[in-house]
Amino acid sequence: MAISAEHPVGVDLELLPPGQEVTADLAGQMSPQETQAIAALPENARGLAALRCWVRKEALLKASGHGLALAAAGLSVSCDESPRLLGSVISQYAPGHWQLAAQEHSGTWTGAVAWPGAPEIVEWLRWPEHAAIAYAGRHA
Repeated sequence: MAISAEHPVGVDLELLPPGQEVTADLAGQMSPQETQAIAALPENARGLAALRCWVRKEALLKASGHGLALAAAGLSVSCDESPRLLGSVISQYAPGHWQLAAQEHSGTWTGAVAWPGAPEIVEWLRWPEHAAIAYAGRHA
């Protein structure tokens, strides 16, 4: 959940599935720049990189109010530890106007929050770990 009294925000969090199947599943959602960056990584790092891209894009699309009505492949985001919007063919997503923050938990999940405007401090609050593990077990 993301909350702001100042501007719209979007958030996404995904559990990391075992193996690398996520890379193929998300291939159609990736920009050419992201596809190239992910392919340059060692095979065992590609799944996390693809999922990072996905959660960052989904957070951006939610923050604008469009959700998945716009093509995610039109956005290019970083897939490394430093979240940022790199480029867009969608005019309202100008790099520098949109901010991204990301959080991960040791191979369990990756998440991102996005908002328009200036950079600001994001306060991350965590659900108790045992509750997250129980939730993941019921929804595997």
